[in-house]
Amino acid sequence: MIINIMDYVSEDDIKNTILEAVTSKVRNMQDKHLEIIYTNACYSAVTKVTDEIIEERGLEFSVENKVRELIENLSAFTVFYHDKFAPHENSKAYNLTQRIVEEEKDLLRETIKQLITKAYSEAKADMDIADLMSEYVRELFTVEGEA
Repeated sequence: MIINIMDYVSEDDIKNTILEAVTSKVRNMQDKHLEIIYTNACYSAVTKVTDEIIEERGLEFSVENKVRELIENLSAFTVFYHDKFAPHENSKAYNLTQRIVEEEKDLLRETIKQLITKAYSEAKADMDIADLMSEYVRELFTVEGEA
């Protein structure tokens, strides 16, 4: 036997029951959970407005310039920094940024190579200086005939 719930309750009754359940759940949540919900709702609203403004004002060019500027001014921190992504659909600005970064990957690759080479050569120079100083101190305090 198949029972159809719609034979017993209206669509409005179902909506009201779900709304009451969600309201009850939210009221019983701890403040931390409410803050997360509130924060996500705010991010969602801001993302929507940002997308509309970028589209409205044609700010794609500004975003492209900012991405290039960030790539050209990379530091060792920014190269190895990993951002955590929120579990929602990407904004248009994020997708645009990803597309531009993909287009500029040769510049990005070259910049990263230069940063790694510079960091390696600085570390090697520091080690060479430390070795020379160690050798000098050893010679300074070595008594003739001892080794």
